[in-house]
Parts: sequence; C-alpha cells; structure tokens
Amino acid sequence: MKRTIIVDLDGTLYYQCGVHIVMGCQLLLHFWKAKDLKIIMKYRKIRERNINNIVEKQYKIVADRYHVEEDYVKKVIDEWLFQRPLKALKKFQDKKLDKIITDFSQKGGKVYIYSDYPTKEKLNQLNTTYDKAYDSTNDNIKTLKPDKKGLEYIIKENNLKKEDILFIGDRDSKDGEISRRCSIDYVILPKLFRKKKYLKIKQMIGLV
Repeated sequence: MKRTIIVDLDGTLYYQCGVHIVMGCQLLLHFWKAKDLKIIMKYRKIRERNINNIVEKQYKIVADRYHVEEDYVKKVIDEWLFQRPLKALKKFQDKKLDKIITDFSQKGGKVYIYSDYPTKEKLNQLNTTYDKAYDSTNDNIKTLKPDKKGLEYIIKENNLKKEDILFIGDRDSKDGEISRRCSIDYVILPKLFRKKKYLKIKQMIGLV
C-alpha cells in the first residue's frame, strides 16, 4: 500500500481540455490579438521540446521569434495561461479525484503536487488538499518533466521512499516517463472515462 501520492496539476486535478475551450473562445473575442495567440502557441511548443535551461530561456526565445520585449511575452503568458484560466478551473475540476486525495490525506497519507507550471494560485482556486507543492520555477528544480531532477529533489527533500510513492498524472510522455526514470509506480488518467483508473488508485493507496 502506498503512503505517499505525488500528483500532477494541469490535466490531472482538472480537465484541461474544457479550460482550453473557454480560453479559445475568449481569444476569438479578442481577434485583434492574433500575435498574442502566436506567442502563446510558440511558448507551449518550446516547452514541449524541453531544451536545456528552457525555464530560464523560454521568454527570450519567444521574444526573439516575434521581435518583442521579454516583458511583453511574460505579460501575455501570465494573462492567458495563468490569470484568465483561474476562473474556469473549479468548473472543470476532477471532483472524484479530489475526493480520493482528501480521503487519503485524512487517513494520514502524504500528498505532494508537482507541476511544470506555477501551482499556488491554481491550487487556491481548486481548494485541493495537499502537504507541499512544487513546480519548475523552484530554484532547486528549474527543469521540466520528464527530466527526473524535480521528482528526485521532492523525494530527497521529504525523505520519501520510492516504494511508498504513487505518481498520478495525465500524460504518459511526461508523468509516466518521469516515474519510470525514478523507478516509482504511477497511474495515468485518460482525458475521459477515468472510472477504472480511480478504482486502481484507491486499491493502491488502501481506500478499498
């Protein structure tokens, strides 16, 4: 039985597709901001590539591509990826997973959140139960999944045993791969029809 769960945020604690649709509709209403849309798409694309030191370079790469200031890129990304989506998160929260996490925590289990993107405001909006949260902006991480540096840091800082950990995520190429690299068990939740996976999680953490 697992005593610790480490949970991804975007696409796991909430259904990311629904939030993307809401943001897409808002962008269409701001059709004069076509350049901003290109900036957002480029930003997401380079983060998927996860090149060396991408967390530090990400804004400069996009700024150079579209001949704008880094501060402008930061402003666009903050508005459309971090601030505007907050209002939609609760609507698309995975409430069944949230209950599993709450029940696990109430029975003494430890819950850690690990995301490639900043977590604080999103977790406040979702009101998720957790012990500590980590993301790629942490000074001791500064890298993206599936680089195992971040996960290894979380394990070391909290004196966790790998055999006690279950990682829960939504992308095998990121969450599954980082788990394999760190030799810990994991469950990947599909975008739809998660029921069987919920049961598997409950079985692994002793809730059934």
